[in-house]
Amino acid sequence: PIPGACAAITALSASGLDSTHFWFEGFLPAKAQGRDARLHALANLPATLIFYEAPHRIAAMVHAVCAELGGERQAVVGREITKRFESFVRGTLTQVCAALDDHSLPERGEFVVMVAGREPTAPAAEEGIAVARLMDALIAEQAPASMIARVLTQLTPLKRNEAYALVQTRLSGVDQADAP
Repeated sequence: PIPGACAAITALSASGLDSTHFWFEGFLPAKAQGRDARLHALANLPATLIFYEAPHRIAAMVHAVCAELGGERQAVVGREITKRFESFVRGTLTQVCAALDDHSLPERGEFVVMVAGREPTAPAAEEGIAVARLMDALIAEQAPASMIARVLTQLTPLKRNEAYALVQTRLSGVDQADAP
């Protein structure tokens, strides 16, 4: 990487993690209770998380991050950024913990820990369920299809023709379910 005034940005540029959105946290609290509470607060951010850590606390800190955020998140630990003994370990948090445990990455120098942000997967499914429930409620009130489509376009990113097609599909399913 190119030397710069900020180890966090220099490390992020070399990490391969998404740099579109990131959250620079700096040093986490030294005590486990404060550290875990802070990690819990950061767990759902959809941005790459960047931390600094001291060599004598790096292993415990990465294990805490793994426990709180989940071992499958991608992570990069950089050591001695822009210096002679610069080194990086990349992989899942579980793999990075293993590298620290077997001393593949010496616990000397200054550390930058970067963790991929949380992937937004569950909200899309939940939104789909909410839209279906809303349509069902409006259909039960015998609202016209055009009005239901208009409501959906106001509350969702759907275009009017997409919303109308969705309502028509839902209505045909309701009609078939009501048929003897």
